[in-house]
Amino acid sequence: MLELKLKKENPFLKVLEAILDLVDEASVDCSSKGLKLQAIDTELVAIISLHFPHEIFDAYICDEKLSMGIPIDDMVKVIRCADKDDTITIKFGDGNLDTITLSFQSPVGNDTMAYDLRLVDANDQHFPIPDWQVLESKYQAFVEMPSADFMHACKCLSNIDYDGDIFVTEDGLLFCASGKSGRVSIKYKKEAITEFSMEEEVSMTLDTKYMKSFAKMSTLFDQVRIFFSRTQPLMVESKIGHGGYLRYFLAPKTKTEEESRTCVQLAVCVVRICS
Repeated sequence: MLELKLKKENPFLKVLEAILDLVDEASVDCSSKGLKLQAIDTELVAIISLHFPHEIFDAYICDEKLSMGIPIDDMVKVIRCADKDDTITIKFGDGNLDTITLSFQSPVGNDTMAYDLRLVDANDQHFPIPDWQVLESKYQAFVEMPSADFMHACKCLSNIDYDGDIFVTEDGLLFCASGKSGRVSIKYKKEAITEFSMEEEVSMTLDTKYMKSFAKMSTLFDQVRIFFSRTQPLMVESKIGHGGYLRYFLAPKTKTEEESRTCVQLAVCVVRICS
């Protein structure tokens, strides 16, 4: 059986709210170590993978390995009914594998509200993701930067076009986009980035809608880690604490060599366009 307690300001609940932009169902695996959540967007280009260690919660008990499919949209709607200071208890198992119980108790203990939420079949939300040691070796460049800066850059790109380009060079990190309404180029010098590592130069063309959603979720935390590869999806990671993480994977778009070269040239003369 699983039983956990938390307050409304817990990062677990904030993350559920944030990922609603991309997914409405998720697969959750529970163990004594904590919760792992995985979800895939309907267009099959983005994967969300979360690990919440048991230390994140006010109380956590899981005496056996359990799996369930949660309707994120419905769950968030229910949790919004809780008052700010309520203790939220989530229970699953104990002979009933069709529903999950959420209860809210006021600080004085005189007011309790309970919901039984029907679960969903989320087997199609599972996708094999390698262990971290294997995963990290597949990326040729890595940066860590303030999540607010990443959000700002992604917002600027999305204002211009549906596609955005990111370049990692020996000088730093370059975001650029070109569309009917104009052009934008944003450069972060290597010295201004919290952490920078590059084995070789990498460029990726990505859907700005997803980039903006990833960046929005990352602002729940101070720093964001971004991993770049010529052959793998972009990986964006936020550290939660106690070994926990929030990871997003986004498949890149294909782009001709001429289009990519043009975008790099724009960086020399483009005026930064943001709102």
